[in-house]
Amino acid sequence: MSENQNQTVQDIMGQWDIHFKRIKESELINVADKEFIVERQKKLIKVFDDKWFWDNTAQGFTHPLAWQFDNIVPISQSKLAELGSQIDAIKHLKGFESISNRLKNTREYYGAVAEVEIIAKLISSGFTDVELSKTIFVHGKSKAPDIRAGLNGEEIYCEITGLQDSQEIAKATKAYNGLMWPHDPEIIMYCQIYKILSEPRTKELKSKIQSAISEVSETREYRYIHEPRVLDCLIIHPRLREQAKSLAEKFNMKAELTGPPVPIDDVRQLKHALKAKSHQLPPDKPGIIVIFTNLVFFGSTEEFYKEVVYQVEDEVYDIPNLVACSVVNQMSMLSSKTIFEDQPNYTLFRKSVDGLTGETILTIKNKYSPYKDMAISKKIIDVLSKS
Repeated sequence: MSENQNQTVQDIMGQWDIHFKRIKESELINVADKEFIVERQKKLIKVFDDKWFWDNTAQGFTHPLAWQFDNIVPISQSKLAELGSQIDAIKHLKGFESISNRLKNTREYYGAVAEVEIIAKLISSGFTDVELSKTIFVHGKSKAPDIRAGLNGEEIYCEITGLQDSQEIAKATKAYNGLMWPHDPEIIMYCQIYKILSEPRTKELKSKIQSAISEVSETREYRYIHEPRVLDCLIIHPRLREQAKSLAEKFNMKAELTGPPVPIDDVRQLKHALKAKSHQLPPDKPGIIVIFTNLVFFGSTEEFYKEVVYQVEDEVYDIPNLVACSVVNQMSMLSSKTIFEDQPNYTLFRKSVDGLTGETILTIKNKYSPYKDMAISKKIIDVLSKS
């Protein structure tokens, strides 16, 4: 049995120093990358202080960031380091406190992270005049677009949203956490969940996983759990760390904890988001809407994106002040090839991160907008159309 068995989850995972020690001792992360990752993750303490980390661990990893910390694979820890750098770049802006509070909120985290990424991208691209949630008045009614950006005397407004349904996300997260936490952090575990699970099934599968962990701790071998179209879980003793990658390939497992996916209607959700968010933009200024999703377009071909453009472009054209709608997906299955296709009505950018996952950005441009030829409109489309 593990020597950590009598410790609480907080003792094992509830402090920053413990997490940083795990990174420094990890055999999965290159030595040259460890200090870089730790240095940038420490910037997250500006928002996620010690007390938050400790309390959330006690609650059972209810916050998405908590189980991302526990996933020690390099790509997960690098994303956290990137988030730390982005927060550091925007912390001086007026309105940052609001984003900081939303980042700590379990239900609002994903939307806040999306805003952080876009704001940091604008600043790194030369936008120095940036305001967050600035209140404006249109026909006597107040609006608060997520971002106002100015450049050379021109300004543009930006709304950022996601396609995730909060209730479904909450249920998916509950199922994920119910299976994963707590577990022995020394054990190597790959797990893929393929659907949102009921509480009875979650309890049943959690029992199987915990039994398998106990068996692996005693036998010093590995166990594979397969529930067709529900769950695949590979549990490996640290003695076999050098064989972990080949074992994962043997069982067709990804080197990360993933799932469950949340089913949504791609085009319907896109159209709804466009209509809802366009009302937050001032009608007499150029605007852009950025829609984040980790759930749709998974493994899609270029032809699929062209069909999305065909289905959605006229919704964009019907909003005169909208210069573009940019759809960002960060869970695409890609080859190592980078794709950039620029057409009059859309731009498609696909870039692999590690040969398996990557980023796809589909930007549908409003070729009928009276603001399309403004320098700031062209600049922001170019900035947001690429990783």
